[in-house]
Amino acid sequence: MTTIPAREDLLWAARACDDALGRFAGDEPGRVRAGELLAGAAKACRVLAAALDTDPTLATEPSSTSRLRLVDLVVELTRQLRPLLVQAELDDNALDRWDEAEALAARLHELVDEAIATVPRADHATEAGSRQISRARLAAQDGLVRDAAAALRAAVDAALQVPYPDPLALSLDAIASQLERHHADLAAVSVDVGPEDDGLLDPDRRAELAAAGELLIAEDAAPAWARPTIDAAALWLHTAYESANTKKAHANALGIPRADQRLWRGEPTHRNVVEVPAATAFFPWCVAMGLDPHTDMTRERLRAWLTLQDEAKVAKTTQKARLGAVSAWYREMRYQGKTGFEVPAALPQEERRTLGVLKPAPATPTVPVTMGQVRALRISAERYPGPARRRYRAAVAVLTATGIRAEELCALNRRDLLRAGPDGAPALWIDGKGRKRRWVKLPGMAVELLEDYLAERDAAIAQVPALPGQVSAKPAEQPLFTTATGSRLGAQQVTDMLRYLCRHLVRAAAAATSSTLRGHAAQLRPIKDTVHPHSTRHFYAVTAENNGVPIRQISLDLGHSSVAVTEAYLEHARALLGSAAAIVADLITAGEDLTLIPTLK
Repeated sequence: MTTIPAREDLLWAARACDDALGRFAGDEPGRVRAGELLAGAAKACRVLAAALDTDPTLATEPSSTSRLRLVDLVVELTRQLRPLLVQAELDDNALDRWDEAEALAARLHELVDEAIATVPRADHATEAGSRQISRARLAAQDGLVRDAAAALRAAVDAALQVPYPDPLALSLDAIASQLERHHADLAAVSVDVGPEDDGLLDPDRRAELAAAGELLIAEDAAPAWARPTIDAAALWLHTAYESANTKKAHANALGIPRADQRLWRGEPTHRNVVEVPAATAFFPWCVAMGLDPHTDMTRERLRAWLTLQDEAKVAKTTQKARLGAVSAWYREMRYQGKTGFEVPAALPQEERRTLGVLKPAPATPTVPVTMGQVRALRISAERYPGPARRRYRAAVAVLTATGIRAEELCALNRRDLLRAGPDGAPALWIDGKGRKRRWVKLPGMAVELLEDYLAERDAAIAQVPALPGQVSAKPAEQPLFTTATGSRLGAQQVTDMLRYLCRHLVRAAAAATSSTLRGHAAQLRPIKDTVHPHSTRHFYAVTAENNGVPIRQISLDLGHSSVAVTEAYLEHARALLGSAAAIVADLITAGEDLTLIPTLK
């Protein structure tokens, strides 16, 4: 087997993670969590190493290529993860360290997925595949070609400043000119080396699509709809989404050129950036087909675009992401009155499932907590002996009594708590999903616990002497919920808090004599490892409907984009509520006494 240095680096990183696992032996929550992150990182490194092993040409690939730079990043992230987890595990209050570790691990897995998508490439033994690999390597070394041309040109220009230059200078001048032409050609070469389109299409078809992609960045040859559409789409992505990764993914799926993504990506940091969008992205395909996506799109044409993805062997996960981006763009265009086309209506759910681009049902569906479990959580927070007691009490009260998302809870500032909202009662002014603001009424019991928590926090801050020249943030600008160190609470920390409260009460009840306490602990035992802030959100919806609140009002309270989303929250609870299982079981066991049956020998 040919030795691939990048593969060996990955295996070394995986072994280092395995070795670090011994540091976190034990069943404490922090150690278990750190072990899971390390084990996941080790597995990801081995999976990527196995993928690299399928491409023998990587043994001679220059280290500057994008795929090997991704490998270097993965190895570096595993190196950073290990000490970060040690720091988080040593300090019980280092919630911000845990957040950093979770984010770093998530980024590591993203990079691994991105790298795996680039291998195996086209068969290196075929003429087309071999040429493609060669072109990719040229594109990766474009900077060297450019620098060589510039250096040679500088030397030649000095040698030509005489009436009768040496013939060697004339020969080198010709070579410099040739290198400059090759450098210009490499920009066009890089069009064909995108990881999403590995030369699996018919060459003529591929050339047609690549030419269409080039038209999108041309000033004079592009269709009339292209430039205003791309400008508007880039502006929409920039304002509608907070995550830079989401903006980039949607832009690439639509086919927005790299130059038009500078709103959020800035200027390219490397020389051989691919300016032309992927050949099978949506806008280039529309150009190749001579379609205006606003007015000419039909169900059959959308199916044709998805068929093209299959022909190019685009992964189903990528197809699903691309279709989601196109659907979101059409939703925005309908809102602006520029089209009447709707992707969900054109591709019914069953057809999307057949095509493999339907979002699958979650493997572990969200189960609402019960009223008994909510009361038990409140009791656990009330009994908590540590300094975080008031914060736990307030957070549990706000989550369960309002149904807000964990991200929304963490994003709240003190100015968003109003003692008198639009109707004169206390309310929260929430920055919801999709940057949609909404009012949520805050019940009296939650207000009381919040006031208690904030008063304690203010008193603690007042006791800390300010350093010379130090200026603190205005109270209104401070986060509503903070960690013990004063930083903003994170969504993962909210999940950790709920699970910790469950485990705390279960442990406390094991040593208690109170049957009431043991009864509350029994409510939390089944969910101590799985409870999630979304479980309290579903609890709010189910409890409200069971007590006669109209579904439209529940949808407004939860900040859902439509009542259909709220219906999805409620349908499973409704199905179980009307289940005939108990009746059937009663009929099966009616008049039955199994103790009277003789023992079989």
